[in-house]
Amino acid sequence: MKTVHYGIWFILLSSLQPTLLNYIKIYGIKPNLILIFIVLIAFFEGKKDGAAVGAVFGLFFDLLVGKIVGLHAILYMYLGSLFGIASEKFLKKPTLIIAVPVVLLVSLLTGCAEYVFRILNIAQFSFKYAFLGILLPEAVYSAIFTIPMYLILKKTLKIFSVNKRVNE
Repeated sequence: MKTVHYGIWFILLSSLQPTLLNYIKIYGIKPNLILIFIVLIAFFEGKKDGAAVGAVFGLFFDLLVGKIVGLHAILYMYLGSLFGIASEKFLKKPTLIIAVPVVLLVSLLTGCAEYVFRILNIAQFSFKYAFLGILLPEAVYSAIFTIPMYLILKKTLKIFSVNKRVNE
């Protein structure tokens, strides 16, 4: 059932990220639904699912964005794994109050890592411009979108009876 559940989300997010979200951009910035999903799966399901979903969805994101293929696959896999470990060790029950700031932080860290790889690829951006003009707004926007995605994902996990931590 997990595979079906993740497959449905994959189809949904792969449709929304490049299309519908273009209509709700704010100054060219849109939330990263794929990153939010990966963090929430790690949050609810733990390190194994976080890493697996991170790698698969990250590879898709690389193909969608087309900058550096493999960067997001590796980055999202590690983020899913690390946050899954942290969630398993420190959180008895996942809550929205913790999920929103974590997505904000993870989005900022991911953006900084992408910036470093772009510098290595000789892209001409100042860090101040990249951080204040792109990374921080995207992180805030993604954190805001975490709220509805958290609530929807929690319900779908219950419907598919995928997670014990959600059903408690």
